[in-house]
Amino acid sequence: MNPKTDILLSRYFNGEATNNELRELEIWLAESGKNEKHFEKMTLLYQYLSLSAMPEPDTQNALSEFKTYMQRNAKPSNRIRFVSVYRAMAIAASVLFIVGLFTLIKFSTNSAEKNIQFVATNAAQKYTLFDNATALLEPNSKIIQKSKNEFELVGKATFTVNSKNENERILVCAGETFIKDIGTEFTVTAYSPAETVTVEVQEGEVQFYTANDSGIRIVKNETANYNPQTKLFQLMQAFSSELLFNATALRDVVFDLETAYGVNIQVHPAELNDIQISAIFDKSEPVDNVLSVIAATLSAKISKNGNAYIISY
Repeated sequence: MNPKTDILLSRYFNGEATNNELRELEIWLAESGKNEKHFEKMTLLYQYLSLSAMPEPDTQNALSEFKTYMQRNAKPSNRIRFVSVYRAMAIAASVLFIVGLFTLIKFSTNSAEKNIQFVATNAAQKYTLFDNATALLEPNSKIIQKSKNEFELVGKATFTVNSKNENERILVCAGETFIKDIGTEFTVTAYSPAETVTVEVQEGEVQFYTANDSGIRIVKNETANYNPQTKLFQLMQAFSSELLFNATALRDVVFDLETAYGVNIQVHPAELNDIQISAIFDKSEPVDNVLSVIAATLSAKISKNGNAYIISY
């Protein structure tokens, strides 16, 4: 590619081309398919280099360096100097391309390293987070690694850390809560920031808290949840295979069901929350069946809006 064409392309992509230069560009494009392919390649490169998230290369410093180079190597002949200026400008444009592309690749690589994603779609998937730390992701769940030991969860996952080393303990962010591992195995359910976050500890213990609340400590065979609406933590009893309700207000029944199944349940009208229910459900029973029984007991109906169940008249 000759220097004049490089300069013409550079002016075009920077929005500085005159009408005469635009006509020259059209003629050049019509000359061959090779020119068209080169133009497409340069267009794609400029699109990449114009990403707002990409740090901008120091173009002023680069041009200053080239001017200094030209002053050191200028020849007496005006003609030679004229050609050299054009060659320098072409080289400068190429260097800026390379600097910009390198910056983009470096920036993207660093971002990827800080935001590694672990995803499970239709089936559970087990991942090694780092040595001595694994995560079993439930379907439709995702973990984003913020740093070596910090992870953001959307969905449900069981974390296992087989190390007593302080530097290998993990911190899980779920909605507005944090779960700090204290050498343990635990399960976190947090499909949406607006829904209840549930933490179950199988081994060891964790600290369950938010930025504004020191929260609670959960030990082996305990479960706890956090309600983002009320901003309250609740420590539940040791694990049981049954859900027992004895003259329990519907609002508390709903709270326990959200904790047990990791779902969002809404009640309309609000007066229904005061109705008391007595029943025993096996946790292996699907939540849809449990809610159908409750609705039948209340002569109400069950519907869904997105991921939320709604109990209403």
